Amino acid sequence: MLCPLPTNAVYGKDKPLRNELKHQVGKIGDEQWRKRSGYSYRALAETVFSVLKRCLGARLRARSYEGQKAEIMARVSVYNDWVVGM
Repeated sequence: MLCPLPTNAVYGKDKPLRNELKHQVGKIGDEQWRKRSGYSYRALAETVFSVLKRCLGARLRARSYEGQKAEIMARVSVYNDWVVGM
C-alpha cells in the first residue's frame, strides 16, 4: 500500500520508489492514481470496523471459534441493515 505524495514532493537520487510514484501521479493525475491503487479502500475498511466496535462492542461473548464467527456475522448483518436503512 502506497501513501499519496505531498504536493511539494521532489525527485531524489536515493528514493527510486518515490520517484516512480511521482512519475505515475504526474502522468495520470492524483485522483486517477487513488482509484487505480485502491488507496481509499483501507480507509473505508477501517471506518467500518470502527463503527462496528463503537456501536456493537469490541469484545466477543462466544468462546468457541464457530460461535465467534456466528457472532461476527450477526454484527455485520446488523450493520448492513443500518447502512441500507439509512
